[in-house]
Amino acid sequence: MEMTMGEAIGNIVESAQCPWDLAEICNRLAGGEALSQIAQQYGKSKQALWKWLNANEERRADYIAALEGRGFLHLEQIERLAAEVEAGQIDARAGDVAIRARTWLAGRLNPRLLSEKWRGSLEVQQTDVRQLHLEAMKKLCEKRKQELATPEAELVDGTHA
Repeated sequence: MEMTMGEAIGNIVESAQCPWDLAEICNRLAGGEALSQIAQQYGKSKQALWKWLNANEERRADYIAALEGRGFLHLEQIERLAAEVEAGQIDARAGDVAIRARTWLAGRLNPRLLSEKWRGSLEVQQTDVRQLHLEAMKKLCEKRKQELATPEAELVDGTHA
């Protein structure tokens, strides 16, 4: 894909003026920091950071991957909370609320792997072996009839070969 001179200059200007560090932002997001906290440390608004992350496909893909990683962080925290409830370190009701909230968050951040409601579609076709056998036999019979009907069929020992 060729880039016009204007696009190339725009990319150079954007990279020179861009205050954001994509790798750092994605690592911090995956580590559990909020977008608003990260933007505030850069001295920008949450909306400005969000727009920048979604401005092109490469950044957007990295941003989504960071959010999916954050879903796994919530999963680890759910395991920790469950262990603390079992050990009696935190109240069961408080643990239940925290676990439910983190389950919901993890499912939102990584729905394909962590959502309770996501269902893959699986089609199972039942095959009747008898029907398949019957169809194969019919095809063989038709083929044999065509072979016998052709005048070029050779007779060997009084039968068609």
